[in-house]
Order: sequence, then C-alpha cells, then structure tokens
Amino acid sequence: MHFSFEIKTKDKTSFLEHWQAKYEYPAEEKYTQNIGLPLTEKSRHELFEWKNGGVISKSKTRSILENYPLIFSGDHRARYLNHKEPGGAIWN
Repeated sequence: MHFSFEIKTKDKTSFLEHWQAKYEYPAEEKYTQNIGLPLTEKSRHELFEWKNGGVISKSKTRSILENYPLIFSGDHRARYLNHKEPGGAIWN
C-alpha cells in the first residue's frame, strides 16, 4: 500500500511552521546545548536521547557506540549515507 499527499505552502516559513506544530520534543535542551559542538561521550548520548525521545536502551546504546564513534577519519558520505551499512541516516 502506498499513500501520497501534497501540502501546499506559500513559502519556506509557512512550510516550517506547518511541520513545527506537529513535533514536540520533551528535552529540547539536550539538542540546543549540544548541536554544532564537538562531540563528547556526554553530548553524543544526550543528542541520541533527544532524537529517541527519552532514555536509550542498552542495546541501542551499544549500537550507538559501535556505529557513531566520537572521531571518524573516513569518508563521512560513504559511511553515513550508504543505506547498505548500519548506523546510517535514519539516526542522523
């Protein structure tokens, strides 16, 4: 089954306002206090808690540690945008 719909907005601001009203994150400060800064163990964990909407399970924590190292010196596009590899854009 496939559903498709169109949302018409007059400009980018209207588009953002439409979708912003549909999302509420309970711990917004975990995002605002960590995004755009160098990753630390604490900031990485808080960003994933924000994205997850709450506490991260032990199995998900293991996956984060394995798939999102604090320092990655390889090709970021190949690593994180390859749908055939774990730890891709779904979490980014």
